[in-house]
Amino acid sequence: MPPNSLFNIILVSAFVVLLLVLGMVAVILYARKQKLTQQLKESDYQRRLNDVSFSALRSQMNPHFIFNCLNSIKLYTEQNNSSAASEYLSKFALLIRTTLDNARKEKVLLAQEIESLKLYLELEAMRFKEKLFYEVMVDDNVDTEFIEIPPTIVQPYIENAIWHGLMHKPNGGNILVHISQVNDYSSLCITIKDDGIGRAKAAELKSKSVEKHQSHGTNITNERITLLNEKYGTEATVLTTDLYNEINLACGTLVTINLPIK
Repeated sequence: MPPNSLFNIILVSAFVVLLLVLGMVAVILYARKQKLTQQLKESDYQRRLNDVSFSALRSQMNPHFIFNCLNSIKLYTEQNNSSAASEYLSKFALLIRTTLDNARKEKVLLAQEIESLKLYLELEAMRFKEKLFYEVMVDDNVDTEFIEIPPTIVQPYIENAIWHGLMHKPNGGNILVHISQVNDYSSLCITIKDDGIGRAKAAELKSKSVEKHQSHGTNITNERITLLNEKYGTEATVLTTDLYNEINLACGTLVTINLPIK
């Protein structure tokens, strides 16, 4: 074979190898760039989620709620009702500990979340005495020891129902929390129903302190749900419906939370 032909073959071969190497390098660099972009994206999601989770914790542990609880304990003590004071203090301490423990987790067992909700409702029922009645219903086919949900997703809406819907009624009212599985068991449906005065009347009363607390609690929760939807590609939703009686008078509010189950 002539030297020039051999040289051309070697040159072409070298050029092909160079192209292959450059192609592999380009693929590797592109893959690393994509991975880094994804890591940065996930890091940003996590940072934002952590910020919102901290805000949610701060909203739950607000001084107003803590002051009310301590004031209730003081009242029981002044009435020489040591058993009620001790019971309230135990439940309050357990709720604080549970809330702080769950705040470090992205998801908790549904059973744990239900226990936290019951603790909160028990404290508020004891504080409002004969003015707050509640029931937590869980369908038999819901596996509370297997399903996981983001912590403290439900409590802000229950708190809203109490402060906006029931606190303005002289005789108080009722809250019903119902948990079921829908869409061929692919979603968890949590409803919070109250028979309070309704959102329109609550807005009309213009309670500034309650209004500020409400916007913090539910708005933070809605933001958390949005971030979790972005991170996991889910479609969790929260829908608030105003309830009316047969003569079209407001008779409460219904909040429906749908959480996809993986």
